[in-house]
Amino acid sequence: MFAVTYTDEVYEATQEAQVEDLRGMEAFIDQQWVIEPPPLEIAALEGVQVETEISAEYLRQMETQFVTEVNMWREAQGLPAFETRLTVLDTAAEIHSQFIAETNPVPLTHNTDFGWLSANYPTEVQVLGITDDSLIRTRDRVELASLLETGNTENNYGANGGIADLIVDNAQSAGVALSALLNSEPHNLALSQSDYVDIGINAQVNSSGKISTVIVLGRGGNGYNWPENNYVDMTGLDNHVYLPAIMNK
Repeated sequence: MFAVTYTDEVYEATQEAQVEDLRGMEAFIDQQWVIEPPPLEIAALEGVQVETEISAEYLRQMETQFVTEVNMWREAQGLPAFETRLTVLDTAAEIHSQFIAETNPVPLTHNTDFGWLSANYPTEVQVLGITDDSLIRTRDRVELASLLETGNTENNYGANGGIADLIVDNAQSAGVALSALLNSEPHNLALSQSDYVDIGINAQVNSSGKISTVIVLGRGGNGYNWPENNYVDMTGLDNHVYLPAIMNK
């Protein structure tokens, strides 16, 4: 089975009265959105190609395909497409997708482990003052990614909030990942908000071949000219496993 999880400041605030501990809240959110994936036989019957070897090139194509598909879906709903795919949000997504792929946390979590983060980004962790009692979540990863991109702490994309974080675990293609998100009410809500104008995405594969994908949405940076990821539009490429239809619920 695969899991989809979602968090942002607004959704978290609605849960705080019910869940006293943030870590307990995390488990609550994750347990609510565990969905059975469609059997691969469905895709085979539909005549699409099933990817059997997961390469870095496949993961990058999966990311760009997802951005293309979600923008097509938004436009079909009368919503504006995401204006930009930003490298800073890609990096923030990569930090957590790599953590999930390497550590396989159970249950799936939006928290990045301090030990893992400090081992992989020791200088940045020290500069930002992140400690082992910190709850490292989306805004922290965006701040770290901003430091990596700009080389200073003055420019932080997430300084004013407006960050959403979506995770899809064990969805092996862009179509399956997007369908899972659209069929989950809180994820659909996040993707339907027109004030999210920027997107970042990263997919990583673990040692057993399971793909973890993290999507970061943003409402615009702090005035800094954040570089775009000039991805190639993947419309028309049929090299992934798709659900027979994307449900626009």
